Amino acid sequence: MALSPKLQKPSACAGCELERRGHGYASVDGPLHARLTFIAEALGAEEAILGRPLMGAAGGVHTRILTRAGISRDLTRADNCCRCMPPQMWFDEKAPWFYPALSHCRQYLQTTLDQVPSDAVVVTLGATALRSVLNLHGVEGVSVQNFHHTVNRSVDDRYWVVPSFHPSFLQRGAMNLLEIVTSAYRLADRVTREGFRRTPTTLVVDPHPDIYRSWVHEHLRRVQADPDGTHLSLDTEFKDKGDDEAEIDVSGSATSPLTRINVGNDSTTGMTVRYEGPYIAITEELLAGLAARQGIVLAWNKYADWDHLQNAGHTLNGIQCYDGMWAWHYLQSDVPRGLGFVAPLASDFGPWKHWSKVPDLEGKYAAADAVQNWRTCMWVLKALHQARMWDTFNADWHERDVYVLRPARAMGVPADRAALEAFHQDLQEKQAAILVKVKAIGAEGVLKPKQGYAERPSLGCCGHCNGSGHPLIEEAMDVGNDPPVGTGRFYYSMAICRECVGAGTITPPPPKSILGIQKGKSKSEAKQAYIAEGIALVARTVSLGVRVCQSCGATEIGPKHNCLRKTRRKDAGQADGPVAVPLVLSETRQVQRWFWRLPFNPGSWQQVLAYIESHGHQPGTHRKTRKPTTDKESLKKLAAETSDPLYQLLLDGRAVEKVDSTYAVGSLNRLDADSRLHPEITPKPSTLRDSSVGPNLQNVVADKDNTKTLAAGFRRCIVARDGIPAVITEAEVVAWRTRWQIA
Repeated sequence: MALSPKLQKPSACAGCELERRGHGYASVDGPLHARLTFIAEALGAEEAILGRPLMGAAGGVHTRILTRAGISRDLTRADNCCRCMPPQMWFDEKAPWFYPALSHCRQYLQTTLDQVPSDAVVVTLGATALRSVLNLHGVEGVSVQNFHHTVNRSVDDRYWVVPSFHPSFLQRGAMNLLEIVTSAYRLADRVTREGFRRTPTTLVVDPHPDIYRSWVHEHLRRVQADPDGTHLSLDTEFKDKGDDEAEIDVSGSATSPLTRINVGNDSTTGMTVRYEGPYIAITEELLAGLAARQGIVLAWNKYADWDHLQNAGHTLNGIQCYDGMWAWHYLQSDVPRGLGFVAPLASDFGPWKHWSKVPDLEGKYAAADAVQNWRTCMWVLKALHQARMWDTFNADWHERDVYVLRPARAMGVPADRAALEAFHQDLQEKQAAILVKVKAIGAEGVLKPKQGYAERPSLGCCGHCNGSGHPLIEEAMDVGNDPPVGTGRFYYSMAICRECVGAGTITPPPPKSILGIQKGKSKSEAKQAYIAEGIALVARTVSLGVRVCQSCGATEIGPKHNCLRKTRRKDAGQADGPVAVPLVLSETRQVQRWFWRLPFNPGSWQQVLAYIESHGHQPGTHRKTRKPTTDKESLKKLAAETSDPLYQLLLDGRAVEKVDSTYAVGSLNRLDADSRLHPEITPKPSTLRDSSVGPNLQNVVADKDNTKTLAAGFRRCIVARDGIPAVITEAEVVAWRTRWQIA
């Protein structure tokens, strides 16, 4: 039984989407003239009952952070964007009540913001508060990860805004961000006492080629005079570049065309030029000059830039390029690595990553990338020196990467293509065996398409007229180059070729959209065979809403229907004409429809959920949305609690499918002409142990119930050539790395 809330909703809540559905109410809390105001998102259970914001578990984390930051909670104010607890504590853009409730509660939030003293500070906790306070709803690319720890001016230019993560985010498992959020609280408190003045920055967008050339010559002169003290910030933009700079490119192709080159060599200026015309030659002059002088370059996730520059034909050998992203990972291995996340800790520039989504700000965004990269890399490298970690990073990662790991990636790991294909077939046989057992259970499949066909699908032309072009009722669609024997060229249409219908009707193959075959996705032969064997064309009587014209009696009419009557008279030469405006009504009628009946799809969470509920079993609950879920943990629980064999079959099938798509099919797609894989080796884990991606050769995912079978199946595909041992123990790796560091 839910406890009664301490406060009831005020009359101003009338008409809100959550007036009846929302639980409890909490007004703003804290002294009216507080210099520090915290704005959170919506109430939790304890807050709704107590009638105070930022209480309960998340409130405990909030108080703990305040204490760590040396701030008294009694001197701060707190409020929420939504002053009640939404159903299931679900309050984001996907919640149906999100925007209506946010709009209705704006009256309360606005009052709180209007009461913030001049040049005081508002700390937004979470994405909803960030967008609400800075009026950024609907602006693409806005995230707490790229706004946290920045100082922004309010929309009305009265107070400062410092975004940070919501304490509940930490409380639910992100405690690795505790010191990051504490630092943001300290920053906000410092701004309340000292104010804020941003470091002046100049962003140069698309200068004249002569200006760019002059800048390049001056930088090379500085490198010649002081090679160790001159650092170039280098960043590139290219088509298909992802939003996350920390993303590892495992394609190995780097074929997307370069669009911009971003450079800088101090903390005040960033420059960007388009990668076109004379700028390309000037960029090559810069890179070749750095290579000749062994100049230092700073980059963030350098190979995303380096590989594109190399594929564009630029001179890179000889340049000392340090990767700030991996330097940061050595310094703080358990927090995000994106430049948008790290830069606010090193620079007071402010948020800028969301500019990439605005066409008019594309150049400004690129120039900001250059100066932010310089500031952040220099800050990280300085921190490594202060922590006495520079020598370790330089030897254990930078030099080992340049002289060993990157050349090893280029060389590749030899694999046995035939063994990989056999491994794939073995997994497909396992998948087929699982699907046979799934079919025996008799779980209900689905009917497609949703509305069915008004007429029985058939081949538009049965071939007896040799595809001579007899008219069809609807435009036909070519279904492929593998027609049934004796039919000649054939078409799929809901219409029937009237000239050929007397020769017989042929059932067409189902369209790819019905079979669930999507372009670009790897095929599972076992699953396709399972569906093909179980699919059938069936007729059903269903209740459907149909459009009926009362004027002419036509049924199932379209939106452009016109009632026509014969008015043509030979003597008058009068043509057909429309009757008065058609009277169209929607009626629910029992009609016959044709459907493709597909077998139960174990990969469809909707069908799995329908099976769970139809058998009276209890599905799991999503931690955030509180909606039913069919995730791995839920299926494990159902397999343990019920005697239904389907749940374990689903788990087994998912395990096999994951290994097949990731390691068998995935590796086959990555093999080069010499049957070699080229994984990227990184110190990605928080343990700083090497990890490979594309594919992961060091931690092969396997079915825990049959670990040896699946794992060993892939390992047998990695072969040794020319007498090189295929297996090296971890002890040998540790010994090798120790010798490398000593050397």
